[in-house]
Amino acid sequence: MTGYLRSGETRAFEIDQRLLQAAVDSWRTDVANRATSTWPTVGGIQGPLADGLANGVDIGTDSSVIKISLLSTAGYIVGADGVKSFAYSTSPSSGTGATNSPVGSYVWYVDSSGFVKGRYWTDSTTNVGRIDAGELAVSDGFESGVYP
Repeated sequence: MTGYLRSGETRAFEIDQRLLQAAVDSWRTDVANRATSTWPTVGGIQGPLADGLANGVDIGTDSSVIKISLLSTAGYIVGADGVKSFAYSTSPSSGTGATNSPVGSYVWYVDSSGFVKGRYWTDSTTNVGRIDAGELAVSDGFESGVYP
C-alpha cells in the first residue's frame, strides 16, 4: 500500500511540473507578454534558483521563482491555488501570488534553459513563512514521501 501511495505522490509532482511548464511555455509564446516580462517569474528572469535567495532573506526581486499570480490572472492556469505543491512566502515582498492552502513543499522556478524545476523546501522556525536558501534541498526533484 505504501508503494502505491508513494507512486501517486511522484505522479502528482510530475503533473504539477508539466502543468507549470505548459503554462510558462504558453506565457513565453504569447506576444503580449514579451513587452512586459520575458519570464513569468518574480524577477522576470530565468536562471539558477540560488539567484535572488540568501540565508535568512526572503525571495528577492531578482529571483527566477515562478510568479504564479501572473499565470493565473492571464488564464494559463486555473487559480493562484491551482498547484498544490507550490511553496510560497507569506511575505508580500516575495510576490509569487500563490494562495494554495496548505502551503506546498516545493519552490518552483525556471532554470537557465527555460525548464520548470521544483526544489523541496523545509520551513525553519527562524524565518517562518519565508523561503530562503538555507531551507532548500541540495538538488531539484521529487523528495520521497513529500507531497504536496
